[in-house]
Amino acid sequence: MSNKSIAAAALSVSAAALLAAPPASADPVNWGAVSLSAWGNVYAMSVNHPTEADAIRAADRACKGQGIIDCRTMVTFSNGCGAVVTSPLAIVAGFPIVGFGKGASPGEAYADATRNLPTGTGSAGSFNREHACNQP
Repeated sequence: MSNKSIAAAALSVSAAALLAAPPASADPVNWGAVSLSAWGNVYAMSVNHPTEADAIRAADRACKGQGIIDCRTMVTFSNGCGAVVTSPLAIVAGFPIVGFGKGASPGEAYADATRNLPTGTGSAGSFNREHACNQP
């Protein structure tokens, strides 16, 4: 094998190794979740978990910790925020008027949650709003 062939082979191996290497400084992913009890009109949030499954378990556990048994995950979010918008009329009406959302910021998460409200529920301005964000 000539020196030229060896150099070309070494260059191609080096390029392949470089392309296959993961990024040197990948940002960690933090997960959050929001869990809701439809019958108890209760919700809970979790943030800063290493996996989506951990975030779901934590939100469900926090919801059930309020004495509720029918909690279920409504939204998960990574490296961002989750939000809930609820109507104060939910208690009077007997069923929850709730929207859930996610986004890169609290404002984006609120906008997403407002879009996800049941249709015909009135002005989003009359809704209570709450959010939680993962720490970078």
